[in-house]
Amino acid sequence: MADDLREARAAALDAAASGPRASVLHYLRLVRTTHAPAHPLEVYSLTKSLIDDEKLLDESSLWAVREDHAIACIQLGKGDEALSIVNLIHQRFPGSCRAARLKGMYLESVDKADEARTTYEAALHADPDNLMIIHRIVALKRDRGDIAGALEDLHKHLDHQLGDYQAWYEAGRLHARQGAYEKALFCFEEVLMHQPGDFQTHLILADCLCALGGLEHVRLAKKYYASVVEMSGGANVKALFGVCQCVARGAVDVVGDGGGDGGGAVVGSGAGDGTAPGAALGALAAEALLNEYAVKGGPWARAAGRLLSAS
Repeated sequence: MADDLREARAAALDAAASGPRASVLHYLRLVRTTHAPAHPLEVYSLTKSLIDDEKLLDESSLWAVREDHAIACIQLGKGDEALSIVNLIHQRFPGSCRAARLKGMYLESVDKADEARTTYEAALHADPDNLMIIHRIVALKRDRGDIAGALEDLHKHLDHQLGDYQAWYEAGRLHARQGAYEKALFCFEEVLMHQPGDFQTHLILADCLCALGGLEHVRLAKKYYASVVEMSGGANVKALFGVCQCVARGAVDVVGDGGGDGGGAVVGSGAGDGTAPGAALGALAAEALLNEYAVKGGPWARAAGRLLSAS
């Protein structure tokens, strides 16, 4: 999915300059349906180019693009422009939960949280299982510092909607924010059941395991970091550094029958030198990091070298 998004993004940016609309619409649809991160300024530029030539769009596509544009305006602080589109959408779809969510998001952006809550609650009364509205209520409580209230709403929701991986992800983030890493792990493991290729979840799972501490947790964290290294082709700096951290904390794989001394034989690296595979992986990760930072200039490379040597 990450590769599909990258390709769609590149095609959309090319299309925005050259004229074809299908690639832009495809990219916006992917962002909308997968909830992939996208820079609001980029979305604003793409949607504005479509709205300026709205006669080329069918009605369904036009309203979806207007919704995307309004959200980008809200995120960028373009309040007047956002409000004009929010009102337009509300006039066209007065009873829509999507329109209510959009209105609530605008109210939040102008510090009218109580009005936003009223808007969301009215929409939820009309459609008690609407995921978009439930997510916005949770976000509103979270942003106002009511983490316990947000978690309570998420837990009630997940009792009936086990497949809502976005809710599991948000619950995991909030538990981690409170230092409840074991609960966070459970949530992120649920996310991976639905999104096994999401490397961001692999990373945050590894971070939680490292925070819990203990050799077994750190060894498992190393595996998650290593999976991100593999998925990213070695390009994810955080994963590379995570591998180095785990190896420095003793996450070196060993096997053996335990013996009388409680120890095990270290698995060779394949070269017959007795190097544990975890240590070999750590050395490779450190080398990749140094190569990465060398590109960024002398001071970065020297700082990275000192840090890796210290670990």
